[in-house]
Amino acid sequence: GIIAAFTNIIPNLGPFIGAAPAVIVGLFVSPMQALYVIIIVTIVQQFESNIISPRIMSSKLNIHPLTIII
Repeated sequence: GIIAAFTNIIPNLGPFIGAAPAVIVGLFVSPMQALYVIIIVTIVQQFESNIISPRIMSSKLNIHPLTIII
């Protein structure tokens, strides 16, 4: 969680770097567990990138959230 938060600052590669330790731990448990981790991390990352961040930025910059996504 904390590693993912810090690496999320790095554009494009940060979320993958942050998710890597969780996926590796999941692989030690089972390959299916690693797949679940990948799916959950992807869903959370997409939600944060496409919904939460644009709303926060739009409220601070006074522009429409869709403008930020584009």
